[in-house]
Amino acid sequence: MTVRSHALIAVPGAAAALDRLCRACAAAGTVTCEGSRGCARLPWGRCNLIGCGESLHLLCESPDAQALERIESEIAGRLADCLGDDAPAPEWRAAI
Repeated sequence: MTVRSHALIAVPGAAAALDRLCRACAAAGTVTCEGSRGCARLPWGRCNLIGCGESLHLLCESPDAQALERIESEIAGRLADCLGDDAPAPEWRAAI
């Protein structure tokens, strides 16, 4: 069973933030990033990344809840690394 979560984060210059996030995630897995969209494929699942205006949209999916928590934590950590300590933490919500 696949489980999913999503988060919407207000970030000035989302396109540049997306680029930095894609580069940061590449150390942990396979990342594609083109234009305003990216996808991080990590050992626990994947996270689709979208930079739009002043927002980053994150949609993660994994085979189980424990793996989903791991990918959420990894993405949140990479986001803090590339945007700094002032970056808002993702508020993950269940997604369909």
